[in-house]
Amino acid sequence: MSETIRSYWEERAKTCTGTAATTDDVYMRELEISTLIKTISALDLPKPAQLLDLGCGDGYATLRIAEAIPDLACVGIDYSEGMLQLADARLNSKPALSNRVKLLMGDAVNLKEACGDSLFDLALTERCLINFDSAEMQSRAIAGIAQQLRPGGFYIAVENFIEGHNAMNAARDSVGLPPIPVRFHNLYFKEGEFLQSAYPFFEDIQLKDFSSAYYYATRVIYSKMCSMKGETPDYRHEIHQLAVGLPWHGKFSPIRMAVMRRKADRQSDLAAIGRFEKERAESIQKLGGAAELKELSRQWVADVSKHKYSYNFSWLGRPFIQFPQDILAMQEIIWQVKPDLIIETGIAHGGGLIYYSSILELMGGDGQVLGIDIDIREHNRVEIEKHPMFKRITMIEGSSADADVVNQVYERAGGKQQVLVVLDSLHTHDHVLKEMEAYSPLVRKGGYLVVFDTVIQDMPAGYFSDRPWDKGNNPKTAVWEFLRRNDRFMIDKDIANKLLTTAAPDGYLKCVKD
Repeated sequence: MSETIRSYWEERAKTCTGTAATTDDVYMRELEISTLIKTISALDLPKPAQLLDLGCGDGYATLRIAEAIPDLACVGIDYSEGMLQLADARLNSKPALSNRVKLLMGDAVNLKEACGDSLFDLALTERCLINFDSAEMQSRAIAGIAQQLRPGGFYIAVENFIEGHNAMNAARDSVGLPPIPVRFHNLYFKEGEFLQSAYPFFEDIQLKDFSSAYYYATRVIYSKMCSMKGETPDYRHEIHQLAVGLPWHGKFSPIRMAVMRRKADRQSDLAAIGRFEKERAESIQKLGGAAELKELSRQWVADVSKHKYSYNFSWLGRPFIQFPQDILAMQEIIWQVKPDLIIETGIAHGGGLIYYSSILELMGGDGQVLGIDIDIREHNRVEIEKHPMFKRITMIEGSSADADVVNQVYERAGGKQQVLVVLDSLHTHDHVLKEMEAYSPLVRKGGYLVVFDTVIQDMPAGYFSDRPWDKGNNPKTAVWEFLRRNDRFMIDKDIANKLLTTAAPDGYLKCVKD
């Protein structure tokens, strides 16, 4: 978790008292706790059982659960020192729990440091993983939780999902209320992403919409009543209290409960996966320092480019003018980022559009591809539009740096959670820099802005004698200038290091802040 998010929770620990330290909606917290107690009590747990409460905050929920279920021994972990101080004070006021509850400082992506080799029968996160700033970190945390569970142990995740959040806002819009934004320190799960992260380690996964009726009553009906009266909604209002007892109905809440069981034979597999990931990271690091090998690769690119090597490949029948290594790298990025929209400048024969669309199709969901080109030749347009992957594609004809085109792009990007931008049109310094400045604001933290053909800078001067770009005037020089005045992006060196052969050295830019 970022220091900004940590600071947020440290400040809440100082300023929020009572039961509102981790959320202002105290009745929602009561609904969560009562549902957790009922759910845990119904699980097939040994007696006594060991509970790991990850992100325990001020300890309120941990202690309530421990009081309600005497057969549980609980370990609460949090990375906020201030929150743990509140939890310690709360525990000290309940001496009867001192032999069953332990509180530790720890990080959700490095549980081994806090827990060692201890294995638990049950793990719990309560709006914890949404504090990570990337889907990759959330997925790592889920894998780490699995490693701390005994085979057959349970994981209960009370986390926020964007689908329920959007449904709630749609209901608010229907009665004239403005949308409730996702707060800056939260990254809500997409249901598909959550399940993809959980499936390798867990089975019998159930999603429970336990808070939907509560949210509909409080965020739609009660909020509209307040709007009509000119009043500010009060989290402690009687309607909030009443809504706790409503039966489960609908999917109007971002907060859902996922209950799942750890697969029985995954421990050795998890260790093997961990070793593989470590070895791969070490290999990439070594390749990054292999100067002679990198020079050989650069020379190889220079030699094969004389033969238009990148023109030799197609994707699902459409020419894709790109190095195969970069094609593979883009698939990895798309899977990691899971964008709602991929923007590509420079359509050519349309192979890139078809490729991106096909990857999104395989992943499911409703992701879209937007292509921009100053001249979409008629024969290419015809072939692209009759392709089965065109169903996810929209094309705009015009200069990608033109203000009117940029405005059209922003209109189509409205409401998208994550946008992947790929620049591969006119390769002059000025044009690429204009593109980067125009489209980089669309990319959120954890996403990528990819600038192709930065390799031009690595070629000998005069190599592109028939083109307006050359050494000193190309996408890489634009990247360097862009990064000098924009601190939201950094070069992901690992991608070029592992590819060795790439048309985009220094061109894979990762967004590191919103």
